[in-house]
Amino acid sequence: LEKVVKAAAALKGQQQKAPYVQGNVDLTSKAAVVEADRKRFDFVNKVVAQVETRKVLTDLVMEIYEFFDYPPFFHIGCDEADNIGTCRDCRRKELKELVRDHICYFHDLFAKQGTRVIMWHDMLLDRGDPRWKGYVSCGSKITATLADTLPKDVIVCDWQYSYGNMKEVRKEWPTIRYFKEKGFPVAGCPWLNFNAMKPMADFVAEIGAFGYIQTTW
Repeated sequence: LEKVVKAAAALKGQQQKAPYVQGNVDLTSKAAVVEADRKRFDFVNKVVAQVETRKVLTDLVMEIYEFFDYPPFFHIGCDEADNIGTCRDCRRKELKELVRDHICYFHDLFAKQGTRVIMWHDMLLDRGDPRWKGYVSCGSKITATLADTLPKDVIVCDWQYSYGNMKEVRKEWPTIRYFKEKGFPVAGCPWLNFNAMKPMADFVAEIGAFGYIQTTW
């Protein structure tokens, strides 16, 4: 891990000059990004299905947590999990409880250390819900119910990148408002669309959301 961090630090100042293309994936196309992600996640899921996943993840996150000097916040990811519940052992469990147990395990693990967990928002929104048309939502009717049952001190990071329209300027993000009304501390997380960054920060401040995280990938 130390070698990885040092290698990353050595890249300081070498910013990505073409932010809309990564490898052979057109980042302005949501469909292209989703397809590339699914191929990657298919490979990862085949690997984790063959190991003691929770033990491996616990050892990994605690090593990272210690390396970064026990921060007050820890991001546990949980985004774009298209193939959750597909391995042999997971299929024996109810999907909603399987995902909730995973998130709450790490919530409780870090709570004992006095640290709050952060997670991405997208699996907590049903992609078929017309309210979220035009916004990032990767979940199902089942995973969307988790917004009612997860601990309300989990910080939800709502990533909205405005795929396909880099000139778009919005004044409001209903998904951010939704999570705030559900009782979560929520942070707006833009990328790609430079025109949307300041308006999202203004919207976050206007509704009194938790904060703003400027992402870059």
